Amino acid sequence: MKAIKYGILILLLSLPMEIWAQRISVDAGVVQNNSPGYIGEVSIETRGILFFKTTVGFFDHQKEQVAFFAGAIGARTSRSKFFLEGMFGCAAITRATSTLGTPLELRTTVTTGWAFKKVVVQLNFMHFSNARRLFRFRPPNVGENFLTLGVGWNL
Repeated sequence: MKAIKYGILILLLSLPMEIWAQRISVDAGVVQNNSPGYIGEVSIETRGILFFKTTVGFFDHQKEQVAFFAGAIGARTSRSKFFLEGMFGCAAITRATSTLGTPLELRTTVTTGWAFKKVVVQLNFMHFSNARRLFRFRPPNVGENFLTLGVGWNL
């Protein structure tokens, strides 16, 4: 239930930003931790060197499906063909796992890619963590790492 509340809060905070949407992306990849699995997500992001990204997706953790809704703020190197992006934000997950112990997780992402006229190809490295050391949470803080390949469409 907390994940739904956090997800609604992230959605409400992100909706005004998405009026200036620049790109819609679809990403798929693998979980990089001890438990092999996969991830899929769809996201929309705003224009500019500083941008906001809203994402909905799911991942497989030890054969359990975990859905998430995330919002992040980021910066990109330029609007040239080759780009590098870094993002930091929050994600609401539907269930705690052995590596993600709270319904609200921190999410960091590094993306590199190549933009053609309307199509973008990107490689993403993501890390979800409950930031136990930062906030002194009791649940585990192993986190989850994801490597994804994505295709985006510039609007």
